[in-house]
Amino acid sequence: MQNAVLLENVTREELIRDIRALVSEIIDQKLQPEPQKDFLTKKEVSAMLRISLPTLQRMTQSGSITGYRMGRRILYRAAEVDNALKTIETIKYKRN
Repeated sequence: MQNAVLLENVTREELIRDIRALVSEIIDQKLQPEPQKDFLTKKEVSAMLRISLPTLQRMTQSGSITGYRMGRRILYRAAEVDNALKTIETIKYKRN
């Protein structure tokens, strides 16, 4: 019995209280929002917008989304991608 746990001098209520506190702590850690990144990679943006990498490149070249060169990489500001996504959603359902 290598995985056996012996509890001595612990009442049922104390054990339940400790388990609830531990579960509550774990849930709080999981529910905390992840820190948002300022810049996103091409793959992250294409996954977020659900478009292919060539489509993202065309959108960048046309000026729909602004890319920033950092060294050899092209990165996108997260706030600008969110704004572009909102614009795309509102235009999609408009009727002429």
